[in-house]
Amino acid sequence: MVVSVMLRHLLNDDLSLSEYVEGSKVSFTDVKRRLFLKTREAARDIPDHYYRLLQENVFNDKKTIEDLLCLGIYDIAKEYLEIRADIVYVQQNNQNEWQELLTYIPPLILQAAFLHGQKTLRDLRAETINEYYSHYIVPNCRYTALPRPFIPHLQGFSALHGGFHDLHVHLNGTTETDHVWQDHLSYPEVVYKELSKGFSKPKVKEQLEQESHLLKPLKYLNLLHIARRIRQKLFEFIFKQRAESGKQNPELLLYKIVDTTNDVGFNKSPFCRLLYSDDDNAMRVEMLMYILVFRHMQAQPGSIVASLFHFYLLICGLCNRLLVQQTHQHGFEQFQKHTLNGLREFSEKTYAKRFFQMQGNEMNNLAFLEGRFSPQKDRGKNISMMQAIERGWQKLNANLAVGPGFSLVGHFIKGPDNNSSKLIRYKSLRIDLWQRALELRSFIDHGGHYSQSIVGIDAASSEFDTPPEVFGPVFRYMRRTGVLHFTYHAGEDFFHILSGLRSVYEAIVFTELSKGDRIGHCTASGLSVKRWLSIIGEQMLIRRGEWMDTLVFVRHLIKKMNVEELANVVPALESYILKYFKEIFGLQRDVQDIEEAWLCRKYCPMILFNRNDKARARLLDVYDDGEWDQIANANIRVETVEILQLYHSAFFRGKYNEPILINSQEVINENHIEKLQLILLHFMHKNEIIIETLPTSNVRIGHHRNFETYHLWNWFKWEEDGWCIPPIVVGTDDTGIFATNIYNEYANVYCDLIKKVGRDKAMTFIGRLQQNSVLYRFQRR
Repeated sequence: MVVSVMLRHLLNDDLSLSEYVEGSKVSFTDVKRRLFLKTREAARDIPDHYYRLLQENVFNDKKTIEDLLCLGIYDIAKEYLEIRADIVYVQQNNQNEWQELLTYIPPLILQAAFLHGQKTLRDLRAETINEYYSHYIVPNCRYTALPRPFIPHLQGFSALHGGFHDLHVHLNGTTETDHVWQDHLSYPEVVYKELSKGFSKPKVKEQLEQESHLLKPLKYLNLLHIARRIRQKLFEFIFKQRAESGKQNPELLLYKIVDTTNDVGFNKSPFCRLLYSDDDNAMRVEMLMYILVFRHMQAQPGSIVASLFHFYLLICGLCNRLLVQQTHQHGFEQFQKHTLNGLREFSEKTYAKRFFQMQGNEMNNLAFLEGRFSPQKDRGKNISMMQAIERGWQKLNANLAVGPGFSLVGHFIKGPDNNSSKLIRYKSLRIDLWQRALELRSFIDHGGHYSQSIVGIDAASSEFDTPPEVFGPVFRYMRRTGVLHFTYHAGEDFFHILSGLRSVYEAIVFTELSKGDRIGHCTASGLSVKRWLSIIGEQMLIRRGEWMDTLVFVRHLIKKMNVEELANVVPALESYILKYFKEIFGLQRDVQDIEEAWLCRKYCPMILFNRNDKARARLLDVYDDGEWDQIANANIRVETVEILQLYHSAFFRGKYNEPILINSQEVINENHIEKLQLILLHFMHKNEIIIETLPTSNVRIGHHRNFETYHLWNWFKWEEDGWCIPPIVVGTDDTGIFATNIYNEYANVYCDLIKKVGRDKAMTFIGRLQQNSVLYRFQRR
């Protein structure tokens, strides 16, 4: 991957984009220098002379912008891609690295460069163009620009089982860059309005400043207008003014292109005119444009077309950075920025395109799709959403002899505490969740056929915002009223890895998950402790209350699971728990009372604190007879309730949330933590709680640089060593944000495993994942 290490930054060159926006022509020397610096920035511990030699090797045959675009992008593509029977595939050995490359460059331009290099368009006659379009372009981006890797064993397995099960995909965040880019070009003003709404959120402002100093919503709108004008001008140069493209004054033309008073271009690509029949898939037309531009640049070197195309691709690259989680964007907060910026809102008004994309160009990726949606408090909005989903799914199935299975899971969204109550943590969110739960339950019962696909519920979004205790009453209510399937995002991101384990345990215990229910991500239970410690360092900041709760959990787990080899750390744990409790609340209490109060957080505090006055409790917005009865039957002691009231009181939240500096291995060392991972996994295995692993999502959000450290390997290895590991199923999470699909996720798992255990064991494991998916998919019984 020598060439791609430097050239993959070609579309991420923000300085060159800025120069173009100012109306200046960017020189080859400038780009060459900037790619050198971009490469160095990615790994600054390597001396410059290594990068200098790499630069010499990469640019040996490239002396102009045309060379960079024509030869450079092709050089990248041929490192990863291959062609068989006119279909472009990813090389099996490079699939994991290809997944990383997609964060830098969207797949459509890479496919186009590769096709141009391998199957060159002979001439510009209409007949030739249309034949090329139908023979090469349509099959390779019929519904998606993502090629699949050529893996005969995996393809045979998929064919035998009718595709793969995607058991965790959010229906929003699924549309891939090359589709969204076309919508941005066609409807820039609509996109601008959505981005402006997103821009009111601090995290979106962070993302825009983080990825490009150009960016404010209006500047992005101007860039889209520029891209439209460039597209029009490229068409004119290729078909109307071929002889003129080399004679234009570059500076004057660029000035006209960036002039905001000029015409903003056309909604529809002018390259559509070349086709005999109208194609409503703008992405395919875009690939045709790419190939025609590559051909023109090679035929007429030295023209302004290269600079225009470079400018255009830099804008597209910026769009990709705002839509796809980048390799430098670690953690859930970075992911969240992509969900909040509004750039997919217009593209995801309807569902059919997304379903076709997920099913793949060969229409055989999916055996079963379990889609996540966010239930609304309004019946009309829920009906409208279900109607739109149903229309999209019906369009997909109309094109299939046998369609994949399908179910829906309503995910309730975590959110920060707005401190609206001085007596109850997350009071406003608890009421909001309860209202959504009541409406969803009613909708399932009375929504007619529109609600028949809803089979379960989930809690999603940032674990830093809301702990599992807030969702306990809602999950129990839904179970009591007939919902059969439950899953919960937990252990995905965390301050301390033990906090991640606690989050998983609380999700199981506080929401009362049972046999066949699932935990989404569960990263903390598999992540290499050594790697985590190497990233975090010897000391770290953490909130005092969070650390106290985590130590309470560790003590609880050791005693509950009778972990004899960790019994010697319990006295030290108790000492720290009492110390932090005194610092927060100014009181001394028995450790057992503190633990019992922690476990009783699962109950609705508003009902619990009114447990002696049912008439008053019935007036609460969140009252439920089932929750009341469960609290009454729990025989909760007064001492426990008093500690819970201290925990909920706003008076103590400052001390509870205050950051403290701790040793990362305070009381519990590296070996202890790994033992606790295995104990928690044993607990999940015993209770048949399933893990949903989401390969690319976990690599991007988790503490990984790439698939080499993907924690699925630890689960695999520990099971091989005889430890009890719960069943695992696979999902994609957000196919657009992570530039993937379920076939490619299974391929990522397979390609990672064959490097470590060989083909036979890798395929056996793939078979187990598929079998688990069949057994544990959420569907009506």
